[in-house]
Amino acid sequence: MIQAHYIWSDNVARLHRNFSKFHGGFSKFVFNAHKIEDKHGETAFGNEGWFYSLLLKTKKVVQILEQNRGKHCLILDINIYIYNEVGLFQFLLERAEHSSFTAMQEDTRNELNGGFLWIRSNEVNRKLFKDTSRILQGYIKLPSPLRQIYLLYKVGLTKLFLADQTLLNQLVMKRKIKVDFISTKYCCWGKNQVEASHLFHHAVCTKNEKEKIDLLTHHLQKFRHINPQNSQ
Repeated sequence: MIQAHYIWSDNVARLHRNFSKFHGGFSKFVFNAHKIEDKHGETAFGNEGWFYSLLLKTKKVVQILEQNRGKHCLILDINIYIYNEVGLFQFLLERAEHSSFTAMQEDTRNELNGGFLWIRSNEVNRKLFKDTSRILQGYIKLPSPLRQIYLLYKVGLTKLFLADQTLLNQLVMKRKIKVDFISTKYCCWGKNQVEASHLFHHAVCTKNEKEKIDLLTHHLQKFRHINPQNSQ
């Protein structure tokens, strides 16, 4: 079985229940829920609460990797539905044979999406997430006028548009870490069209819990219609 980890807080309690219920009957994945105590208010995209929430998430990923040294870990966002359990299980085992870092591709760009990570807990990857957490924490602690200077000095960036994900991609590039992407052939991105080959759907680019759940439900119905033999 594959150990899958997902991180949630009271701010997304409905999504947590939805994710847990949908994947409750899976036999090839064990889903480990990790709760963070997010006490920084609303987590709207780009606000301070959002940055704090992602910092806590990144710290939790560091803990997961420390507790699973030498093992592959699947780390998921909770706005994901796995469509084809057996297909994804086989896909990930094959990737693990030759890759220590597999990630969902950020749409069609040559960047990783931090919402679906299949990574081995080795020294390089643990350091990557520790440094991401440390730099993000330093950024948050500073007053706004100093943040751009800090980022330029630390990693050569001027803005953290996607917070931890922006940092991860920058550090991966600077350190020349090889990432194997899961292309849109195998995963449905946001509101893109559902394909029979998709192994999972990630409801990105949505504003709130209701939008995420509505999109997950809508796309699941479409997938079941076009591919009933492989759907959960």
